[in-house]
Amino acid sequence: MAEKQSGADGQTFAEWLRENMAKFGLSQADVARALEVDPAAVSRWVAGRSYPIRFFRQRLAVGFDVPEDAVPSRHAGRGIRTEDA
Repeated sequence: MAEKQSGADGQTFAEWLRENMAKFGLSQADVARALEVDPAAVSRWVAGRSYPIRFFRQRLAVGFDVPEDAVPSRHAGRGIRTEDA
């Protein structure tokens, strides 16, 4: 099972991604095309089974027009460095 990744508000990365995809009317395929990744990767992110590397989190932040630190981090709130890629 994937480790819970939460932001400052307790939202997991998967929840954050689903929320932003809905807000912008994007499908998993749309996100995969925009990031040039396999759609299965986006499916795993949305399901909370895996977590993207920093490069893709940065691209998601730009695409959703939010600061990078608004993207929930794998280790948020645990006192662990988040520089994982």
